[in-house]
Amino acid sequence: HKGMRGRVVVIGGAAGMAGAVALAAHAALRSGAGMVRGVVAAASVGALQQALPAALAAPWPEDDDALRAAVLD
Repeated sequence: HKGMRGRVVVIGGAAGMAGAVALAAHAALRSGAGMVRGVVAAASVGALQQALPAALAAPWPEDDDALRAAVLD
């Protein structure tokens, strides 16, 4: 199961600026993390998914409770 090898969440990247998130997510996968999720601006979700299909991508939530759910799910 992917989650058994550790989970990493990378949060960042303004709209159209998800390159650093993609690089950090890629590094986490290469280092052995089982599940990597990138939380970026909604406009950047597609770009992150295209750049790194092995990682999960999610848009920034609208409030703190939704952010906790996105990070912990």
